[in-house]
Amino acid sequence: MRFLIVDNDSNQIFLITKEIRREFSTVEILEVTDRASFEQVLKTGEFDLAVTDYQLHWSNGLQVTRSLKDRYPHIPVIMFTDTGNQEVAVEAMKIGLDDYILKSPNHYSRLCASVQVALKRAVEQRKTATLENQLRLLLDQLSMGVFQAIPGERLLEANDAFLHILGVNSLEAAQTSECYQFLSRQEDLTPGRQRRRELLLHRKDSEVCWVVLSETLTNAEGKTVIAGLLEDITARKQAEESLKRYASRLETLQQLDRSILQNLAPVEIAHLALRATAPLLDCQLLDITLFDSDLQEVTVLAAQTREGIQLKSGQRFSFEEYGAIEQLQRNEVVLINDLATLENPSALMQQFAAQGIRTIARLPIWAQNELIGSLKLAAVRPSAFTQEDIDIAQELVDQMAIAIQQSRLREELPEILQHSQ
Repeated sequence: MRFLIVDNDSNQIFLITKEIRREFSTVEILEVTDRASFEQVLKTGEFDLAVTDYQLHWSNGLQVTRSLKDRYPHIPVIMFTDTGNQEVAVEAMKIGLDDYILKSPNHYSRLCASVQVALKRAVEQRKTATLENQLRLLLDQLSMGVFQAIPGERLLEANDAFLHILGVNSLEAAQTSECYQFLSRQEDLTPGRQRRRELLLHRKDSEVCWVVLSETLTNAEGKTVIAGLLEDITARKQAEESLKRYASRLETLQQLDRSILQNLAPVEIAHLALRATAPLLDCQLLDITLFDSDLQEVTVLAAQTREGIQLKSGQRFSFEEYGAIEQLQRNEVVLINDLATLENPSALMQQFAAQGIRTIARLPIWAQNELIGSLKLAAVRPSAFTQEDIDIAQELVDQMAIAIQQSRLREELPEILQHSQ
């Protein structure tokens, strides 16, 4: 262990050293009597505690304390002097001084006690700092944002996870984020009682995320502050929504199964299917068409539209107007992520583009190895459809294929029975 003693008087250094070694027999003493030696030890920092006088030929105890604390905030500093006063003591405490002792024969014994207390406190502070750092790292790894804010004024501090959740790079940018607008007012919080809310945020990078915001009104260094946690729960919310959609998909499929068993006509099943499926898909158009290979014609069996998109049941188009027939005949899903970039669009695609449609997906409907129609999804956003959307559409296609096939069998059955007699 090494102690630094800053004093002009070598006799005083001797007396201080003698007293300290009564309690710390193996301690190494570094003596500083001028600016050059102080600057040298300040660079190395190889000491565990400092004792300084106030009045020095080349400086004063306040400047020494400030220099030490600026460079090594966790190293204890004790001022042992007979030239200071209460104002000096108060000012020194403000900049981090650990203790202030008047230099007199009666107070030398107190110096050792102060050194012991300061060293123990420094050990505890280092442990606390280590634990806080470990907690901060853990919270970062868990994507848990931590912050402090003065209610209605500004953010004081925040960890990296907090900034990452908001999609910003600095505390200044976080100050203007949507999350800051959601922070509670002081009158909305009860001291010591946590306020917890789920919020949907629009981040600076245009992404949308769900968060849990937890806030507690507390006191830090005499100021009323909000201590808070911010947790990104977007994945959980997405999982919950996915489960809800899955349950709805099962219910839709069960409805279609019941409709098929009830021998409803394909057009009735188509309208029922579109009404049940439309809420599961973020699209402005959902329709089912039937193909007539002999007439080279497409007929809209049923259509579900939103936001002014024009398409009605019974409308007819030629294969050429409809487009993509060859791809559908190869049993391919035809996906156009941006209609505005499509070269040589068909007449129907041009109509949709004029109405603001950007994304088109068409799935073929097959029955008894014959292409009998298609299901179309359309949205006003480019690249609007996910794989889950295509999977939902495919479930509808499969059910419609069964319904149409069943209907055909029912139509053919009287003729089959007549020929068998």
